[in-house]
Amino acid sequence: MVVIRKAREADAKSIIQLHKELGLHERGIDELVNPNYLCEPVKRVAGRNVVVFIAEDGNKIIGFASAEIKSRGPLIERVGHYNDCYVKEEYRRRGIAKKLTMEILKWFKSNGVKHVELFVSSKNKIGIKLWKSFGFNEIGKFMRKRL
Repeated sequence: MVVIRKAREADAKSIIQLHKELGLHERGIDELVNPNYLCEPVKRVAGRNVVVFIAEDGNKIIGFASAEIKSRGPLIERVGHYNDCYVKEEYRRRGIAKKLTMEILKWFKSNGVKHVELFVSSKNKIGIKLWKSFGFNEIGKFMRKRL
């Protein structure tokens, strides 16, 4: 049975390994993704304004989601930023990403966050479908030009 819980310091090594898998997966979608990049919550696992939830099957960590609360300058003081969500391929299509996302959204609400943002590649059709199922809407376009 898969259990969703907040990550602990002892989980850091497994989370970093999963984050590397996520980086390689995203590199397949976008050639500019640095598969070795670690977002701030994954580096810290827990702390003020950051959280990582894990999905655990027995003693094996099979997925994670990370988020943080940020200030975005004078126009938007406090916003939730959903950084990453990843589930090992053999565990996909079981609702685990949905469960992780529900925990992230509950955490934001409990911390007084009113709006949540995330970035998803336009090529990531599965991710877009997931985020739309939670009510996320496209609010802009991120564009790139190869030189």
